[in-house]
Amino acid sequence: MLRKISSIDFKSSNTTSGKTVLIRVDYNVPVKNERVLDDYRILKSIPTIKYCLEKGSKVVLMSHMGRPDGKVDNKLSLIPAGEKLAELLEMPNLLEIQRNSYELFLQKNIKPENNKLVIMAKYVLMGRYSSQFSEGMIHTQQDRIKVVEPMLQSFGIELKEFLFIPSNPENDFVAIVEADPNNEMKLHGGVQMVYATGTFEKINAFRAFNSGEMRDIFQIGHDGISSFVSARQGAGLE
Repeated sequence: MLRKISSIDFKSSNTTSGKTVLIRVDYNVPVKNERVLDDYRILKSIPTIKYCLEKGSKVVLMSHMGRPDGKVDNKLSLIPAGEKLAELLEMPNLLEIQRNSYELFLQKNIKPENNKLVIMAKYVLMGRYSSQFSEGMIHTQQDRIKVVEPMLQSFGIELKEFLFIPSNPENDFVAIVEADPNNEMKLHGGVQMVYATGTFEKINAFRAFNSGEMRDIFQIGHDGISSFVSARQGAGLE
């Protein structure tokens, strides 16, 4: 739960300890060749950041650079400000964290849906197309993929790429799509509707993960095994 800054007594020794403190900073600073030209605004934020860190708080900084109009623009990246902040705080590891966070944001497709921001996940569709699909490719000028794409879009599924793999003995195609991972029933419903058109004989859908997400999965597995072993040892079973 967020608390208004005005309601926090910063003189208290334990007010912010163990809490997450959101700080609105103005890091909209002049940048040239990915270097900060004037660090005055960043400097002015250092005492507050250090104070919260010294009190044992988790600090989240909120800022902006320029006016990107809701789009990701590398020219308006806050990475140069993050580099300067890491330098001023004498926390070189902060630089790596800041870069990784930005790269993770770029990898994710974030779009508005029902007045909420939905982080889309990637899925791989593999399968075999039907003779109807083959005839449509040969005898008509219509691109069969263009027929399928609006069907998927009606289910909130974005078709990113569709590739044919004729040398594969089990599948004729592979497609990369993006969909809401919190509503996979909708994804499978869209796939079933496409299948029902007779265009494809088989479609299998698989969730795909980038390297960062896969690292998190391995970490969760590792932590789970460690907790299980510790519990058994504590119970005298090992």
